[in-house]
Amino acid sequence: MTQVVAAVALLVLPTMSYDFGRGRTDRLRSKTVLSTLAMTALATAYFVLLWVFARPIEHLLYGGKFSAYAWLIPVLGLVPVCSGFSLGFAMALRAAQKPHFDLLANAVSAPVGLITALLFIKAWGLAGAAISVVAGFVASAGVLFLSSSKLMREMQRTPKSALA
Repeated sequence: MTQVVAAVALLVLPTMSYDFGRGRTDRLRSKTVLSTLAMTALATAYFVLLWVFARPIEHLLYGGKFSAYAWLIPVLGLVPVCSGFSLGFAMALRAAQKPHFDLLANAVSAPVGLITALLFIKAWGLAGAAISVVAGFVASAGVLFLSSSKLMREMQRTPKSALA
């Protein structure tokens, strides 16, 4: 699922860049929302499938050796949900020539991941490690959402001629 999100990003970015370059902020906004909703829905469906079939998947892949930890499969399935949610926002920021927000998202998510890893692994072991990974992606998605929302508000106030 993570590769699907990455592939969609590669397909969406050129069209978003074109819209931004032409000053079509309304279309850029629409594509941001559409790609975010579509990828979040697809990744959520993937998560639900992992949740429903975690035990059979574990048994198929590992022959039951890790059946006690099969519940971690859908927990880690939340990572693509976060990536899918942030896809449209990240691509809109890149299209608008604001890639520094990727750096900001990583600058926030890295310490969140590290701090939660230290705390959660000590408290919950392997489960804490999985939850920590998800926490880092949640932090990144949050930063990209807030940054993109700010950009969209600015574009609404800026005349189209100033963007081109």
